[in-house]
Amino acid sequence: MAAVELERKRQLEDTALSLQKLLTASAHGVNPMLETALANIFKQIEVLENEAKESEHRTEQAVAAQIAEQEATLNREEKRVFAGFVEKEYFTKKDFGSLEDFYRNSWDKLTDNGKSEMSKRLHEGIVRHEYIFDELPEVIQEKDSDFLQEQKGKSAMAVIPQPEHSKNEESLQSLSNIDLSTVDLSKLSIGETNNQLPASVQNLRDAREQKTR
Repeated sequence: MAAVELERKRQLEDTALSLQKLLTASAHGVNPMLETALANIFKQIEVLENEAKESEHRTEQAVAAQIAEQEATLNREEKRVFAGFVEKEYFTKKDFGSLEDFYRNSWDKLTDNGKSEMSKRLHEGIVRHEYIFDELPEVIQEKDSDFLQEQKGKSAMAVIPQPEHSKNEESLQSLSNIDLSTVDLSKLSIGETNNQLPASVQNLRDAREQKTR
């Protein structure tokens, strides 16, 4: 609900509260004019709330359609179905039929982002006690488990330190691109130590020696 609508609702609620107090204080708690005014205010509040829900739903539809459009390998009908799933905050048992069909025929076309959107809603349904994982159709259990295991493997690979020999390979590749013709070798005497060589030449030499070991 927008700020203006929220403020309007607050004002109506304050007015309704004031009218209720007047109605309670009136003789025998009956006053047709106050009752009519109070009923009208409640109707206005209800209209505001319904408009806010409709606006929120339209926003959710637009976001879902945008997410579905990013799934380039889905056909038009599959995108429509997928967008319908993404509109939901979580799944229930009522969704099992359409979910099973989608997982069986369209799941493998999704990107990792698309699969993640589905998996989040699948497990949110479990968190909300709509069902347990073992109650899901078998194809959904298998594909979701495979996806989560695959994502877990990718995360583990991302934190594995790079082997030292790979770093040396990169250093050698980088240093191999140095143009030695730009180095004035005539100024280097045979008796000079490694530490007296220009840094770029020394690094290249060290890297090549390590490569041959």
